[in-house]
Amino acid sequence: MDLPEDYYQTYIPNLQSFSQEDIQSVAKSLLVESEMSIVVVSDREAVESDLRSFGDLKITVDFVIQTSSTNREDYLSFLKRELPQFF
Repeated sequence: MDLPEDYYQTYIPNLQSFSQEDIQSVAKSLLVESEMSIVVVSDREAVESDLRSFGDLKITVDFVIQTSSTNREDYLSFLKRELPQFF
């Protein structure tokens, strides 16, 4: 990647130079609210009632991972097998 020599030194100040209005304007032009999704990964029973306070919920994937393994690769293999559309 061809970055200027001072890219990392100026990155944060460059981000801070944008106003809230700048960010909202770009977001409004690029994001379509009706096509957005919020993904929640949690214990459904623990969060569902709180999430309902935001309005109607459309739960598209609901499953329980039951494994005695704490191995990250086991979880990734499971998710890739069960939810290939996300990989």
